[in-house]
Amino acid sequence: MLQNDSFPRGGKKIVAVEQIKRKREDNLFRVDDYQKAKKVKVKQPKEDSSRNQAWHMSLKPQGTLSYNKIQEDMLLLSCVRHVSNLAVQIEFSGLTFGLVTINAISDTFTKNLSSCLKTGDNESYALSVRNVVKIGQLMPAKIISIKKTEKGHEVQATVNPTAINSERVHKAFKKGELVWANIVSELDHGYELTVGVENCRVFLPFKNIDKGQKYDVGEPLYCVIHKIDESNVATTLTVSAKQEHVSKIQPNDLSLNHLIPGMKVELLIEEVTPQGIRGQFFENCFGYIDETQFSKVNAATLKEGTTVDAYVLFVEPITKVTYLTLRGLGNLTEPKFELGKIVSAKILRIVPKGLYIQLGKNEIGFVTNKRLLKTLPKEKQFDIVQAVRSRYHIGKQYDCRILDYNYMEQLYICTFEKQLIKEPNFSAKDLAIGQCVKLIVDKIVPKGLIVKTGHVQGFVPNMHVSNVQYSENLKAKFSVGMHVDGRILNITTEGNVIFTLKQGLLDSEKCLSKPEDAVPKSQHVGFVVQTKISGALISFYGDIKGWISNKTLNSENSGRYVDPREYFFIGQVVSVWILGFKNDKLQLSLNAPNDTVNLEEAQKNIAVGEFLNGTVVKIHSEGLKLKVGQEKIEAFIPTNHLSNNLHLCQILQKTYQERDKINSLLCINNRNSAPIMSRRESLAYKKHSLKTYKLRQLKKNMILRCSFEENSQTGIYVSAPIKDYSEKIFIPTENICNSEESLPQFEKQQHILTKVLNVDLDLPKIDLSVLSNDSSNTSPEDVLKSFVETLEEIKHISDLYHKKSSKLTKHKIGSPVKCKIQNIDLNGTCYVTLANDTEGVIPKHLKPSNCEVGSVVEGVVLEHNFLDNLVEICALNSINQKINKLQDGVVNKSFHSSCTAKILLITKPYVIGVLNDKCCNRQLVYIPLSCMTNISDLCTDKLKVIIYRRLGNRIIGLPKKYVRSLKKKTEKQLIRRESKLKIIRKDTEDIVTDEDEGISSSSDIIIETSSVNQNEKSITNEYSKQFHNSENGSDEEAPLTSSTDKSYKETNSEPVLSGTNAFYIINDDNKFESESSSEEEENEEVKNSKKKKMSVTERREAVKKEEERIAKIEQQLIDTSISPQSAEQFDRMLLANPNSSELWLQYISMHVAATELDKARSVGRRAIETINMTLVKEKFNIWVALLNLENMYGTKESFEKLFEEAVKYNDSLEMYLSVIKVLAASGKLLEMEEKIKKLRSKEKQSTQMWLEIGRVYYSLNKFREARNIKEAALKSILDKKRQFDLLVRFAILECQLGDQENAIANFETILGMHPSKVNIWIIYVDQMVKRKNIEFARKILEKAVTQKLGVKLMKILFQKFINFETQHGTPETVEKVKNLAKGYITTLGET
Repeated sequence: MLQNDSFPRGGKKIVAVEQIKRKREDNLFRVDDYQKAKKVKVKQPKEDSSRNQAWHMSLKPQGTLSYNKIQEDMLLLSCVRHVSNLAVQIEFSGLTFGLVTINAISDTFTKNLSSCLKTGDNESYALSVRNVVKIGQLMPAKIISIKKTEKGHEVQATVNPTAINSERVHKAFKKGELVWANIVSELDHGYELTVGVENCRVFLPFKNIDKGQKYDVGEPLYCVIHKIDESNVATTLTVSAKQEHVSKIQPNDLSLNHLIPGMKVELLIEEVTPQGIRGQFFENCFGYIDETQFSKVNAATLKEGTTVDAYVLFVEPITKVTYLTLRGLGNLTEPKFELGKIVSAKILRIVPKGLYIQLGKNEIGFVTNKRLLKTLPKEKQFDIVQAVRSRYHIGKQYDCRILDYNYMEQLYICTFEKQLIKEPNFSAKDLAIGQCVKLIVDKIVPKGLIVKTGHVQGFVPNMHVSNVQYSENLKAKFSVGMHVDGRILNITTEGNVIFTLKQGLLDSEKCLSKPEDAVPKSQHVGFVVQTKISGALISFYGDIKGWISNKTLNSENSGRYVDPREYFFIGQVVSVWILGFKNDKLQLSLNAPNDTVNLEEAQKNIAVGEFLNGTVVKIHSEGLKLKVGQEKIEAFIPTNHLSNNLHLCQILQKTYQERDKINSLLCINNRNSAPIMSRRESLAYKKHSLKTYKLRQLKKNMILRCSFEENSQTGIYVSAPIKDYSEKIFIPTENICNSEESLPQFEKQQHILTKVLNVDLDLPKIDLSVLSNDSSNTSPEDVLKSFVETLEEIKHISDLYHKKSSKLTKHKIGSPVKCKIQNIDLNGTCYVTLANDTEGVIPKHLKPSNCEVGSVVEGVVLEHNFLDNLVEICALNSINQKINKLQDGVVNKSFHSSCTAKILLITKPYVIGVLNDKCCNRQLVYIPLSCMTNISDLCTDKLKVIIYRRLGNRIIGLPKKYVRSLKKKTEKQLIRRESKLKIIRKDTEDIVTDEDEGISSSSDIIIETSSVNQNEKSITNEYSKQFHNSENGSDEEAPLTSSTDKSYKETNSEPVLSGTNAFYIINDDNKFESESSSEEEENEEVKNSKKKKMSVTERREAVKKEEERIAKIEQQLIDTSISPQSAEQFDRMLLANPNSSELWLQYISMHVAATELDKARSVGRRAIETINMTLVKEKFNIWVALLNLENMYGTKESFEKLFEEAVKYNDSLEMYLSVIKVLAASGKLLEMEEKIKKLRSKEKQSTQMWLEIGRVYYSLNKFREARNIKEAALKSILDKKRQFDLLVRFAILECQLGDQENAIANFETILGMHPSKVNIWIIYVDQMVKRKNIEFARKILEKAVTQKLGVKLMKILFQKFINFETQHGTPETVEKVKNLAKGYITTLGET
């Protein structure tokens, strides 16, 4: 019984202070905070039991355990809730929870774990945790710490017997007492145990164990003392672990000091209340049972004066009242209902913390107030208990969902929330490995992202946040609440869900998650998890892993050795082939097995230029996946290949659905994992009867249709449908635009027209230039052709919508509708709903003045907005009366005549107006937006338009101003051409007296007329015919004819197609023929002159000409600005300037051009000997030229010999770097790698070496090798300043030549370590601006000005921000930055 003077129980004398000091305090439930604060005092009077009883009756214990009651060092009965590799989650009574780390189970278990980890036996380590503790097991736990956090309370506990029995001595144990111990070892006749008490041995005989029961070393357990062998030095306990012995009632001679949670006692009931039971056990020990601990027991049997078997939960530290439960050690049952199941529940009773419900026949559930609040009406102030009573009635049935099961309370935690009841992804059981899901970022932690899909929480490891190699700054783009696409990578046995965000895994349709799916010769996508010298470990979904051996990897690499550690990076997505199983290990390869007729071969059977039908199987943000041909081969259409109009591409992508058929698709690339198909190119090739060519068939000046791929620092990359060439083609900036112009902004896969400049079949290489897209020079015929194509595409989209019975197209253009206004935004635009729930929009200028939300207005349909799935409506009655209900395109006016129109609506492709003339039948007119050159024309009521033609039910018009400007331009071009031809005729007439000269003159005429601009011809012959009489309203086409046109046609009999319509070659054969004929005539003239006898005058003239010829030659010899053309000229010039490497290099080039290689070599040697030895740079240039010569035309041996010589006479580093660049440019990568390897071993400390090699790799698009060079450089150069310089320079290289996402990560890493480096912030911004990433550059500056730096540094940053916004922003953004600067100055003043 209690022996504390603060809570006297009577019947025992107070001992002396000296005796108390000598006696060891062995109270298990002592709380240090209270014990230290109290001093033991000797009290003289005796206290009787009646007073003790009165004190007990004055206590009013109620409720059960709560976090407020939990204190450090308390002992509580707990139940195992969840077991993981690192910790055990436990439950206490009162719906409270704690955590036990694996090193707090028992000392013996901790020792075993350490040995497992040392030996690397991870499997035994993982299994051992689950062997010693099991879900649902009851254990005593001691509180180590408790803290309150934002999300609740964190309770750390231990179940180690050493901690549980820490206040006891070996003499304190009694026979029949329940103790907590753990297995130390297995002996011949039983188990050795320990209770964690010094000098106390414990033995458990096999006979005292339940039949079939076995224990693991380190496992904790309850046992009962059967025998005590005691001495002054030590005690030996013989115990029993049989359930019948453990569950026996404890003897009455025990005191409060012997109590342990889980111990069974006999409670004498003193009082029964609706809230609980009060009583006594042992000698004057007081107990309390809360109503939640006897809810399943018949309350009628619980009467005052009777006894009941109860089990100890915990002892309240202050009052020393023992809280008990009627549930025993062996009575905890498994849940009958699965978590997440939806069941019908009956309301039992409502309590202040929630309500109890009945599930099935006997199961009890509980719904907390927190869950109930979400189902109640939202009011500012209300009594929650009363609100629950009015909403949920006792005895009624409601649907609920089971959220959790509490073993300790034998209680289901449920909810009535409709959102959770309807949630499809409620638990891990509702998900499948490989499933693609929408995720929400819940939390960003150091090791990854915590995400949610539905009600399921999961984890994205750092490795899986991006396709690229992980760095800390990759997570900077994620924010809490962000929505991302993910895929389920694995679901563990504990129900933990692992997701991946890698785009390579998301795009892959196959999912290797079972061993039986690993069929040999099949292809799958995985990711690298480990690299060794012996190979790489590839992981797939679930726990499937495979191995690519070093031998397999290098046998596939064309003789070049590859180190797997450098070839792969951790997390890299790879497409691999299954070879089979070897020693139960999955063997993989990067290439398909030789004997496999695989998908790739089938794909190659689809030739570039082949037309096929396809079926949509999946819709991605980047395009459509299809099955094409009879073989159902997987293929892909990029979004911007769906239509020639970029605006309509997005609409078409939204229009198509899975299983839709798309006919006549053109294959434009078959070298990828899936052939690339194009609907856009198919339409163009069929319409203009185009063909796809092989590389050798391409000719100079041919027009080639290309697709934009990506930007470069010095130009762009495009791709073209060439049968035997699939590489990206580089177009430098100078071949795209003038130096004064900025580089145009292209979209991915945008159509670009290019002209072939040169084709090198040896390299192979194609040189292209981009044809100008200047709208001011675009003919109206081209504009109208493009516009007609756009309208045809819109009709195609409309037909697709109509086939799918879309509500949108049921409202025909021109038809009247009634619509209800749902919302009016700040701009005055009205959003409405129509009769069949179709959504619509009324622009501000087309809405009535008195409209309000909820009102119904009448309108007329103007347009179908397929992108936003809206109907564009006009609700002004004055305009609607002018619009015919039947929009059939029929007008009583001839085409090419003029009339006026009122502009109603502006869309991306065109402007919609209504024709005002009565004879136009109140029809709508569609005008290309590109023809509306004046903004004022878009706001006029009377825009003059030319009715051009009818297409289906639409009338196409052109602004009259546009037609007039074209006519003036055409007339000027005709005048210019006429004047040219007059000059030519005059010259012809003057020379016609000489027959031979006349022939030459006619040739000149042919050359001159053939050089007339092709656009002039097309304008004269085509467009002038159509628009000549448009101003007068005449519909007759008056052809323009003149002698100039006739001569033009005669000299250009071969028709030249428009550049937008076909491939063509500009033929200059006439020119070549005329030149050759002229040369022949001159030769004949010379022969004839020799035969004739010259007169005196003629002789004088000949002498004069000879003198002039000699003078001209002398002048050429004196003039150094004229480039030498012969060896003599070079020798003469080199006498004057022998140290000019530029002149020597020209001399060498002349011989190389004439294929005189030996002479070129000898000239090079002469140059090296002649140039002054002090002019190192000049000599160096000659050495590099000679090496280039040997590289191109010599042997490997001659090249190496020359290189060794060059290294002796020049700077070794400079020479190595130059040769590496030469080899890289010529494509000799193996030789280049050899030189790099040698240079790295020689110049490890050279910053220049590392940077230049990195630049070479970047220029070759070998990004992985370039990044490896950076890492190697940082390992070799240990000086911090030089390391920092390397990091910055490599970040710039990555930004200029590499991947922008990696470049951003590099800069973020640098600034994370050095946020005060203002110059780095500025470099970062400048690089983003150069890449045209203006918005991201703005975000960088916004982040920069939030740094806490010195005033001078902040001034520089703010000045940079203001200059940036001045150049790239608006006056509003400039003002915003100035306000930020003012705010910063204000904060400085306050501090």
